[in-house]
Amino acid sequence: MNAWNFRIRSRDRDKETDRRRLDRLAELSTTLFHEVRRESDGIRRRYEAAVGDAAFAMEAQAAESDQRKLEGRIDDLTDTVLSCEARLRDLDVQAEFYQDILQRIATYRSSSDV
Repeated sequence: MNAWNFRIRSRDRDKETDRRRLDRLAELSTTLFHEVRRESDGIRRRYEAAVGDAAFAMEAQAAESDQRKLEGRIDDLTDTVLSCEARLRDLDVQAEFYQDILQRIATYRSSSDV
């Protein structure tokens, strides 16, 4: 093998490869961030509805002679509220993660020639 035939890739080609790779990562991170936000918005609506329903159920329970009838509904709504709160916390962490990735990409781009 002749060592003199070894060729090095062009710097421009490497930059373009790196730029495309970062573009794909940024695009995917943006897509995932928006997916998380959409899910979060839907859960937030469900959460607000459950909180409102629970308040009405508790008022109705206070006026109801047979309180057992509404206890199950209130328990279900409480479970829904707690589940929504936990999921919203998880989604907030995920959204922050994707924002951090996007910020790091922007920082990397500004500090490099990509």
